[in-house]
Amino acid sequence: MTVLLANNVSSALAAPITASATSMTVTNGSRFPVLTPGQYFYATIIATNGIVEIVKVNTRNGNAMSITRAQDGTNAQAFASGARVEMRINAASVRDTVTDQTGPLDTRLTTAEGDITSLEGRMTTAEGDITTIEGDIVALEAFDTALATSTGSASVGFLQAGTGASLRTVQSKLRDFVSVKDFGAVGDGVTDDSAAFVALLNSNPSSPGFDVFIPAGTYKINSAALYFTRRIRFFGNSRETTILDFSQSNSVVNAPYKAHIIFVHSNNIAGTSTFANPITLPLGWVGNYGELGGLFDLTVKCNPSVIGGNGVFFNVAANSNNILVRDANLHNIVVAAAATNLQTRGGAVGPSGVDIGGNSNNGVYINLKAQYAVNGDGIHINGSDGNANLFLHPDASFNKGWGVNDASSLGNTFSQGHTSDNLYGAYRSRPASANRATFLSPYAEGGQGTDNLNTIYEMSARAIIVGAQGATPDGNFPAITGENDGLVARATVSVMDAADTEDTGGTFGRVGRGLLSMRTTDGLLLELKRESSAYTGLFYGANTPVLFNNTSNGAIDNTKPYFPNGFALNPNSSQNAAAAAPTTGSWVRGQIVWNISPSAGGFAGWICTTGGTPGTWRTFGAIS
Repeated sequence: MTVLLANNVSSALAAPITASATSMTVTNGSRFPVLTPGQYFYATIIATNGIVEIVKVNTRNGNAMSITRAQDGTNAQAFASGARVEMRINAASVRDTVTDQTGPLDTRLTTAEGDITSLEGRMTTAEGDITTIEGDIVALEAFDTALATSTGSASVGFLQAGTGASLRTVQSKLRDFVSVKDFGAVGDGVTDDSAAFVALLNSNPSSPGFDVFIPAGTYKINSAALYFTRRIRFFGNSRETTILDFSQSNSVVNAPYKAHIIFVHSNNIAGTSTFANPITLPLGWVGNYGELGGLFDLTVKCNPSVIGGNGVFFNVAANSNNILVRDANLHNIVVAAAATNLQTRGGAVGPSGVDIGGNSNNGVYINLKAQYAVNGDGIHINGSDGNANLFLHPDASFNKGWGVNDASSLGNTFSQGHTSDNLYGAYRSRPASANRATFLSPYAEGGQGTDNLNTIYEMSARAIIVGAQGATPDGNFPAITGENDGLVARATVSVMDAADTEDTGGTFGRVGRGLLSMRTTDGLLLELKRESSAYTGLFYGANTPVLFNNTSNGAIDNTKPYFPNGFALNPNSSQNAAAAAPTTGSWVRGQIVWNISPSAGGFAGWICTTGGTPGTWRTFGAIS
């Protein structure tokens, strides 16, 4: 029998083995020697807890090996899948090597002196082999030390499962995704991780952007604002478990932005911008354009004591999903660009002379949640380039301004939002503007707008509300007010498919009683609504031009419309009905009053032949 030796051979168990198993399978048997009859080698199995067992490998067929257990003074053990399997130098292999080299000693002793001399030569060779083996051991120890260095992972291979996968290093594999902990962040809710986040955002300066994983934890950021100047996206573990905590930080972006986090546009940077109030980047900050960066699955806690401070400021088109921003002194979430003012609580104009650049058109924001803004809005949009963004499922609650305030020039789309307990109101699109904000199935809890005449909605002339749900202060639309005069708007506002709900015992009032409502340019309300259980009316201002019978039980024929105030075929020929000719009011020639009580020998009605008050009236249509 002959023992085989080999250098730097290792693999791992492909399946677990019991203490009594006489075979094992490794993940890559091709690294081990090929055995012919009469040959064997020793293998050392190492468990993750350090336990080892030396086995004798008698045969190898691909990855499968037959083994003899508990060799060289070790005990048979059970090993889990993944345990390392190595060809190490051990006493048994050295002893067997010596035995193989020296041959059966009793036979050698019967030989002549020449055989002894030959044996001595072989012993010398064996000693040389031992020296070589010792050198190999030293080399292996040095390799183990090297694995623990910064370049150690570059010496370990990785092969993805699947046909066609390419071999690469473990270092290359691990660099597929960056973690903030790679830069020293702790996330224990105590340690100031500001330096780690700054280093992260400025790392790999040649890259246009990268994704960052932020494991669960509370990361205190006490001494820095975060500037996203490349396409960098932060991915937390979840909104509940990954928290960026600025609650003790007075470091914010320069005024008027004053945000803990800002996504920067390249045309709005101090030194190159033509705008009066650009963003001042910290010295040496890498990059200048944060478009399509974003925040995902995390919470941002702001410092409510920073006067006029905002939470997250998007000055570019960005993508974010499932984030909570809370406790900002002014607005929790801001999407603003090309703005001349940043409005404060209730839509009032903020600091005068503001002139900022950027372009935040066409962003996509999903499941944004904004809570507890101390003096401003949950979600605030502003500027002539803060338009055409899509907000899916925005949720704004407990803010002292508006829940959602669209003060942009052209408007944005908000789908299936939710608001509650916002002191200035639920939803707003800037009145007296071209803002065409669209609100699809917005939900508003009751009890909002208590600091603003119980206002729920405040809409521009061109805004659209579709499928409103929840509550307004009463059953009509006084909660949808203009900025100054209490009107819905000065032109058309559509309210379609509003839910007709009522909770007389709770916080909800009646909402959606109007089926269709719009304002005309003269400020009058044109409204189609249910007048009673029997009638639906078309109202213009205080008038009711047309009534329709809802059932067959009313006094009006349900197959025909009823005109309570008469009708007109042209401006001079209106028609009405009464029991006698008019004696009051102003009338014009050609107007007709039909007789509602005709009888034999009477007349069908009266016609005005001379206009006046009441004018001259003559009978017509003699009845036989």
